[in-house]
Amino acid sequence: MAAATRRYLATPAIAENVLPMKTNFLIIVPIDIGMLALQFQSLSKIDDAFDYLVLDTSRTDDQAAATREFCGVHGISYVRQPRNPGLDASLKHGFSLNWAFYNIVMRLKPEYFGFLESDVIVIDKGSFLKPWAGKPFWGVKAPSFKKGDVLWRLWPGFCFFRRDFYKDKPFNFLPIKYLDTAGGNFSFLKNEDTSHLIPFSAVEIHTCTGDENGAYQSLRNIIHLVGILSMSDDPVRREGIRKKREMAERIVFEGSKN
Repeated sequence: MAAATRRYLATPAIAENVLPMKTNFLIIVPIDIGMLALQFQSLSKIDDAFDYLVLDTSRTDDQAAATREFCGVHGISYVRQPRNPGLDASLKHGFSLNWAFYNIVMRLKPEYFGFLESDVIVIDKGSFLKPWAGKPFWGVKAPSFKKGDVLWRLWPGFCFFRRDFYKDKPFNFLPIKYLDTAGGNFSFLKNEDTSHLIPFSAVEIHTCTGDENGAYQSLRNIIHLVGILSMSDDPVRREGIRKKREMAERIVFEGSKN
């Protein structure tokens, strides 16, 4: 493991309020106040009993305070991670997940744990556990950037692991050549049976604006609001982001998909 990663893993949280677990299933999400209420409400559709832990990625102290307050009101475990050394979005995401795995998962040791991305919301009833009962890990098998490459990664936006599998594996959620965030885990996942994983080809692409600015992905009972966290000044792109969010809020808060 690189020295920069080791240093970051040894850095304590800025703030922490990890509540005693009530279940055997922990869901961890790197998220800030911007998507928190939407995702938290959407998770009420999940049939599984689970504990939800917010890994606060806020850019400012004001955002962090709002995120921490929301978690306190709703009884959600909260950790504000140390300042992230990643130089781009993929590296930042990878460092966040590595820090969470070694400092939270390996401390709490839940029977099952999973990572969701902050822009993933649940739109229908369903289970994150039952369809893969007995499997050591599951999620979406995403391909390499290089066409025809044998490399693949378990997409960190929707991935889950069982304790007897994760407890002794050298997890590394940083990207590697030709593989985005979590590509580093290919070193040991490549030797595992992957026939139960969801192929990336099963992910459907939709749009709520008629062009790529409103594009989002759907899979089983979740949707991935691609690009909704963008800070782009492009008015066309911002309009696509606004419409995607409005669509997601209608689904989650009003129950309407129209």
